[in-house]
Amino acid sequence: MNIPREDVEKELTFLGFLIMQNKLKSATIKALAELNEADIRTIMATGDNMLTAISVGRKCGIVQEEQTVYLADLVFNNKTKQEELHWSLGAKTEQTVADSNVNAINRLKTTANENLEVLSLVPWEKDGSTNHAIAITGKAFNYLI
Repeated sequence: MNIPREDVEKELTFLGFLIMQNKLKSATIKALAELNEADIRTIMATGDNMLTAISVGRKCGIVQEEQTVYLADLVFNNKTKQEELHWSLGAKTEQTVADSNVNAINRLKTTANENLEVLSLVPWEKDGSTNHAIAITGKAFNYLI
């Protein structure tokens, strides 16, 4: 069953907010710090929302505070009737990550039938960034592989 979000979210009564907190275990932070000190690259794979993953990544040291985060997702283009890979430049700090995702800049697009050109259209090649992290949705990851 596939119901559009607009249909599910109409005629609702607001009851309150639910606040969830992502707490890291101290052992996790310590283990990741040891891996970083040993110059072992760490990668996080999660089913969480991309912005949650970035926030947790910053808190545990996988994503450094000064790193720019590039966000990749697949978006359906009504004009071409195809899904397109969209890269957007994320925030440099956790406080602004949500705002910058909504008002994303430096968008680069490629259509689903241009797989060979995807790797040459990555935004960090365009701006020369060498200190960056990448956050990719599951759909975008499957598209890229």
